[in-house]
Amino acid sequence: MEVARQRSVVKAADTLAITQPAVSKTLRELEEHLDARLFDRSKRGVTLTDYGKVFCAMPGPA
Repeated sequence: MEVARQRSVVKAADTLAITQPAVSKTLRELEEHLDARLFDRSKRGVTLTDYGKVFCAMPGPA
């Protein structure tokens, strides 16, 4: 969710006080588990794919 809020893996890592590789690895594992790409990546940052928009709109655990 932080990657979506920040629109950047690097900024999300800074906000979460973890490394960028850790965020990238976790994101890659989540996308593999879901069998869907959640973000389009570019040098300017990331944008949600249609799948990512649906995933982010889902309610979290109660």
